[in-house]
Amino acid sequence: MALEKENKMKITKTASGKKTIKMSESEWQSIGKKAGWIKKASDRAIEYLKSLIKEEIGHGNTNYYVTIEPGRGETYASGDPTMYFYGEYPKNSVNEGMQSRIVVDRFDSEDEAQAAIEKIKNEVGIDVEMQDSSGYVKQELPSSPPSWFDKADAGEAWSEDDY
Repeated sequence: MALEKENKMKITKTASGKKTIKMSESEWQSIGKKAGWIKKASDRAIEYLKSLIKEEIGHGNTNYYVTIEPGRGETYASGDPTMYFYGEYPKNSVNEGMQSRIVVDRFDSEDEAQAAIEKIKNEVGIDVEMQDSSGYVKQELPSSPPSWFDKADAGEAWSEDDY
């Protein structure tokens, strides 16, 4: 999963002879991280993971896990190393009991992803799997309503057209 991106920062001259620097967003973010202007992605990911884990445990689910895999979803496919949290939809959800998958963070390189894995293991105490392929599975709504659904509520009815 070699996903290194080459730096494209360059100095150019305008028509008036003034020099300007052109760089990509990721190069600008890299400079900001090194200078301490912005919080590192892994720090944000750790805080988000802690909140997701707390929520899963609050719903009584301890069967959750975290992966870093090529970014792929129903509406996107970047191929960049992307951290996903796999859990389970809670009892009050239409998708009750089905697997949920939440994007936690995206990384510019495998090295950045590996650094996040170590930090998460040390600070959160969970293992993160690095995978070569996406674990994305398209989810379909169940064909029957959840046990808590009452069709008398607000005049609602469950049909195969609901999604």
